[in-house]
Amino acid sequence: PTSVSEDVYRAIQYCQMERGIVVLHGDAGIGKTRGAIRFVQDNPTNSIYIRCDPISGTLNAILRKLAMALKIPTSRNRLEMSMAVHERLRGTDKVIIIDEAQNLRFDALEVLRGLSDPDELSGQAGNGICLIGNTEVYSRMLGKQEAQFAQQFSRVRFRRRYSTEDVKKEDIEKLFPALAEAGHSKELAFLTGVCHSKWGVRGAVSVYTNALNNENTSLEGLRGIAASMGIGVLV
Repeated sequence: PTSVSEDVYRAIQYCQMERGIVVLHGDAGIGKTRGAIRFVQDNPTNSIYIRCDPISGTLNAILRKLAMALKIPTSRNRLEMSMAVHERLRGTDKVIIIDEAQNLRFDALEVLRGLSDPDELSGQAGNGICLIGNTEVYSRMLGKQEAQFAQQFSRVRFRRRYSTEDVKKEDIEKLFPALAEAGHSKELAFLTGVCHSKWGVRGAVSVYTNALNNENTSLEGLRGIAASMGIGVLV
């Protein structure tokens, strides 16, 4: 766990308790997905995790994935599936986590928004919807790309932007304990530079793993691996 993944975990807890829409967005490779997966592992009965790509961000795909997660037959038409999903979720505290949410189509996001709304007749609270992705997912809801997304933006209860610069010294020491315990400050500083670059934590872990496999985790070994991977860091 890093400070970013732990913050994501707490944000999903907030989303589950407060309902409504929560948007967690920012740089890739810094622990957003790791925090979400850990939450689902710790809370398997009251969380649903869906990872989107350009194909599975459609309304049909989202409805089918929700139906499968809720053990609802997927042979129904879209309206029937949507009504069944609403009915199955009503009165539960399940939180729906959508990763790579920038790939969601407008109509799919509209259905998710509806799941977060309270029931008009009973006033019963809806479910928490946590959208995780790059900054595009939030800028779209601001209406910078499509004005129609402004309807979703009005439902956002909480949002957080994460940057590679948010990775802290303590995170680096936890990620690479062998270097920290040996007092290899230069090597840790180099990996910190990778974490703070566009490559993020994911890039730093890849550099270290490859250097370890090459049996040379010295500063020179790390720099050589980074160069071979096309990662340029000034330290």
